[in-house]
Parts: sequence; C-alpha cells; structure tokens
Amino acid sequence: PFSSITPEYEGGESMMHFRVRIGMFIEELIEKHRDQVVVAVCHGGVIELSFDHIFNIGPFRRCEVWSKNTGIAHFEYVEHPQREMWRLHYHSRVEHLADLRKTAVIAKDARVK
Repeated sequence: PFSSITPEYEGGESMMHFRVRIGMFIEELIEKHRDQVVVAVCHGGVIELSFDHIFNIGPFRRCEVWSKNTGIAHFEYVEHPQREMWRLHYHSRVEHLADLRKTAVIAKDARVK
C-alpha cells in the first residue's frame, strides 16, 4: 500500500523520493518567499504531488488528482498563529486555451478545402 522506494528505472527516482523532493521544495518556497507571489512552471506530476504534500495526504490515497495539460493551479499559503493553512483557489483551469482551440479549428477547416 505504500509508495515504493525503489525506482521504476535504473538510476531513476522512486515516487516516494519524488514526493519528498517536492515537499522540500514547497517548504523552501514558503521560507524564502514568505508574503510573495510565486509562479512555478512544472509538469503534472509536480502538481499532483504538491496536493499530497499541501493537504497532507498519506500513503493510502482515497482519490486521485487529475491535471489537464497546460492547466493552471492556484494555491495560497496562509499563516495563522497556531497553524498553517493552505487554500486551493482552482486547479486545471484551461481558459487560456480557448482562443487557441478556435484558431486550430479554423486552420483545420482551411486545409480541408
């Protein structure tokens, strides 16, 4: 039931080690960039493991986070005197692709003629 510490590929990184690395990166961002807006460009695996770290999801997952390609996620870290808190404003937003889709359809229609 636990994530393997054995890499899938020789010389690779196990999922558990990947998750720890992402968690350490998030904690470093909080420490170094407190009260700043940070934009990170990354692949879906980083987003999914960020959910695990931010929401303290243990090794027995009961749900999966699916991320759309080029989707935008917005997390906010809020400090409270007694605890830390994360807010998820949105995840997998792809509105920025709306005009691109229209352009792609027009270009495809032009080739058909």
